[in-house]
Amino acid sequence: MTMSAQDKLSSELVQCLASAPADSMVEVVLELKRLTSPAGSRKQRITFLREAFAREVRPVAGTVSRAQGKILDQVWLNQTARALIPAHAIPLVAAEGNITRIDLPGVIETEALQSGSRVEMDTEVKGTA
Repeated sequence: MTMSAQDKLSSELVQCLASAPADSMVEVVLELKRLTSPAGSRKQRITFLREAFAREVRPVAGTVSRAQGKILDQVWLNQTARALIPAHAIPLVAAEGNITRIDLPGVIETEALQSGSRVEMDTEVKGTA
């Protein structure tokens, strides 16, 4: 079953796009198709996944570039890319076949709490992706 471009957008991103000027740049996380590696040594599996991700992300990067956006970062380990894309072009980028979901980046907030002479870290993840 093929997902429509609109179905690939998170509800948070849809809300953001509803209020964003069409020419504004929006930072997003592009989730690509999940890759599985064949059996083999750890090194062989890692090499396979890195190379396969490079092949999968190449057409995505081209689509983002043609939309006047740019790839900011790529993570082969979880098959994602962070990109800056004009708001009006996000639905066009979502049509790229290798993309399974587009979301806003999650925010991780860390708060140091003093407890006597010990510092405790309280980390809370906000958003998804």
